[in-house]
Amino acid sequence: MGRLDLDHISRNPYGELKQAILKEVEDFLYENAQMKVTEEELIFTKAPEELGDYALALHKLCKKYNLPVSDISEAVAKLIPSRVSLVSTAAHKGGYVNFRLDFKEYGYLVLDSIKTLGTEYGYVPADKAMRILVEYISANPIHPLHVGHLRNAVLGESLARILERRGHIVRRHFYVDDVGLQVAYAALGYKLIKGKVNWRKYWKKGDHFIGYIYAATNILVSIIDKRRELELAKKEGDEEKVLEVTRELDDLLYYANSLREKNEEVFELLLDELSKIDDPTNVIVELNRKFERGDPEAERLFRELCNIVIEGFKETLDKLNISFDSWDWESEVTLRSNRTRSVLEKLSETPFIEKRMGALYFKGEEMVNSYNLKKVFGLSESFEIPPLALSRSDGTTLYTVRDIAYSIWKFEECNVDKVINVVGVDQKIPQLYLKLALWLLGYKKEAENLHHFAYEMVRLQGVRMSSRRGVMVTADELINEAIARALEEVNKRNPKLEDEEKRRVAERVGIGALKYLLLSTSPSKTIVFSWERAFDLNQNSGPFIQYAYVRASSILRKAHKIPSIIEKDSLVFEDVLERSLLKMIGEFPQVVVEASENMRPDMIASYANEFAKLFNLFYEKCPVLKASGPHYHTRLLLVHATSIVLKNSLEMLGIDVPRKM
Repeated sequence: MGRLDLDHISRNPYGELKQAILKEVEDFLYENAQMKVTEEELIFTKAPEELGDYALALHKLCKKYNLPVSDISEAVAKLIPSRVSLVSTAAHKGGYVNFRLDFKEYGYLVLDSIKTLGTEYGYVPADKAMRILVEYISANPIHPLHVGHLRNAVLGESLARILERRGHIVRRHFYVDDVGLQVAYAALGYKLIKGKVNWRKYWKKGDHFIGYIYAATNILVSIIDKRRELELAKKEGDEEKVLEVTRELDDLLYYANSLREKNEEVFELLLDELSKIDDPTNVIVELNRKFERGDPEAERLFRELCNIVIEGFKETLDKLNISFDSWDWESEVTLRSNRTRSVLEKLSETPFIEKRMGALYFKGEEMVNSYNLKKVFGLSESFEIPPLALSRSDGTTLYTVRDIAYSIWKFEECNVDKVINVVGVDQKIPQLYLKLALWLLGYKKEAENLHHFAYEMVRLQGVRMSSRRGVMVTADELINEAIARALEEVNKRNPKLEDEEKRRVAERVGIGALKYLLLSTSPSKTIVFSWERAFDLNQNSGPFIQYAYVRASSILRKAHKIPSIIEKDSLVFEDVLERSLLKMIGEFPQVVVEASENMRPDMIASYANEFAKLFNLFYEKCPVLKASGPHYHTRLLLVHATSIVLKNSLEMLGIDVPRKM
């Protein structure tokens, strides 16, 4: 075989370099030791700077197959430079083979690829393009979006963008949960005050208005119920119960006073109307039952209420540059279509549904043990699946069974290959049951292609949120605060900008700061919200990365012209920062591949932060516009490549790039 030459346009320079080296090692081991090794057994990594650019760890492989590590390492070190044109030298030490790149060759491959691909750099088509449905946010349409929904929103949108960068056809869906008791609470409150108060007088957005009505109705109905419970406990002489209910009532009254202070007119009106109803809880339950049965009046009321909230959602999401291909109404998809009833009937025919006091329960543990499925679903043998309620004793369904029907609808009606549900980690068990139910109902392929993208909560210091109590930090509040903080910074740095331009920059920087904060942490970790971290201009923040992009763009504007033809012989990489920057640029497409395959937007965020730090060092140590000859040519091309990589990284995170800061 001749030398493996990678001197061509590459969508993934680092990935191809890695594959070329690993392929040569695999062939060598097969030809000389009759061994078929897998790529997973060959560990390719970064080398310590003093030893090389990249390294191959062979000690574990040699130990596994009882091979002399020194001999194998020495042979590989001799082989690779003669077979892979992008490697200049190689040396072995302690089971590692350390490679040094031929930077003229590799630099030409990377920079010419970017010059040709432009903004397409980082787009690495998957082996097979899939139709993927990503369902995210799907907040209850009874209150405004809060900080938890904000994390869901930016994760879902970023994931969708990353998947699109791999060539997948992505559909974005929002599940409108217009069914259930929580909506009935809001619906009753809304019905009681509808036409009696002009809500626009007090609230700019309908979702905030309905959120208040939902919380106030919930609190007031709970107070009515607790007072009756207290009277009964006093009559029965149950002192312990009296103390317990009194404490609960005091707690409710505290939140009621807080809601009254927010809007006394609406609160008193709602209190007056609820006081006229003998048993509000029973009225709410009956209202919910009527809606599920398709009562026209109940349907109109619920839809009117939810539409008010959804308009508010859309206004918030528009600020985040998030839109959906489909808004899926739960009542239409699952109830009115009879899918829920059909699912419940089919599940009830299996031995894994149990009836307790009129309610139906799905016995997942019994099911997976019967079919020996724990390994299939990635569960440890020690993990015990708790039963899951599917319906109430009064016959009304719970969201769990409706979600099963919705999952079937996604695959059948939307004609997709894969479904990804962006849902909090607290829904781990219900999400598992979706897969179990699909498998049990004969949708085994669909069960395999249904994925739960779980994420942890966001903690705000000193705030314990409860939408039922009217205590929450809304997404709108955080967005407005972020823009205000960014505007303050813009005024300090660029006081001469026109006010309109200042506002545009502040919106991009502020919202970028918010998004990056929520994306830069692994989804599996809890975020402790911090404005200081969000606006840290020295590291690991949206503004920090945006500023690096602005710096690169400024150099390109001043240079006026990017070289139209890249001459390999005109490339020089004498400074370690030039070489390091080139390597990171070459690695970008592989980061995109790994982020998409692992559903980890934080990988893009982490890469962008490290890349911005490196570029800032390069900016300080390696003058571009003052350089001449090959140094000017090379550095300008590196800056051009940097601007594309930073812009594409931010775009995949859903963060806009400002022209100025």
